[in-house]
Amino acid sequence: MLCHLVVLALACLGNVDAAFTSSQRNAKPVARLDRNNMAVKVSSTATTSSNGATNLLSNLFANKNNNKSKKETQAVQALLDRARALGPVGAFCSPEDQESLLAQARALAPQSPAQPARAPLQGVHDLVYSAAPGGSSGKLGPVAGTVQQEFVNDDIFINSVQLGPLRIALTAQREIKNGKCIQVSFQETTVSFWGLPLTTKDISGGGGVWKYLYCGEHVDALDGKRKLI
Repeated sequence: MLCHLVVLALACLGNVDAAFTSSQRNAKPVARLDRNNMAVKVSSTATTSSNGATNLLSNLFANKNNNKSKKETQAVQALLDRARALGPVGAFCSPEDQESLLAQARALAPQSPAQPARAPLQGVHDLVYSAAPGGSSGKLGPVAGTVQQEFVNDDIFINSVQLGPLRIALTAQREIKNGKCIQVSFQETTVSFWGLPLTTKDISGGGGVWKYLYCGEHVDALDGKRKLI
């Protein structure tokens, strides 16, 4: 079952970073919080169609951002810093470290706006940390690959693990169920070698739920850029 405590750092759009385009992947990190496992990802988001997303972000966070406390800002930064230090594969960390990071994420939940699941997700995200025990964290036995998550459009996204010339990609569909939950339905997996597809398998019927704990804007002390957490 896909039910992750996810911290996802999404680039804010519009005038914040008008120079970034969809071809520039070294934009800004973001964090999404799910409920049982945690993942932190870094994203690059296109600005070519940003007006709708910018307006939605403004509506979601207009009141929240004005009242964001210094304590909340420090807590979000501490979460991102700790996740970067531990990542990317939480299963390689001690149980104490995993639980400590999870506790930091849960502590932010009361500060979240009412409908965090409605925040727009776009672009390509590089995994920073995930406590998921399986391949979604990039863990392949005793080694780990590089994990990316690409949002193709409002419905479809692709999770991929790259290990040398080998790439395993899972295509899934997402549907907003309410302000705090997104239903994820798996569609297929594709295995490629040096960019050439070897096999594709239908895995429809699998999936789970993203249950958000926290979402908000944050200026990352690492690079000084504003991000959707």
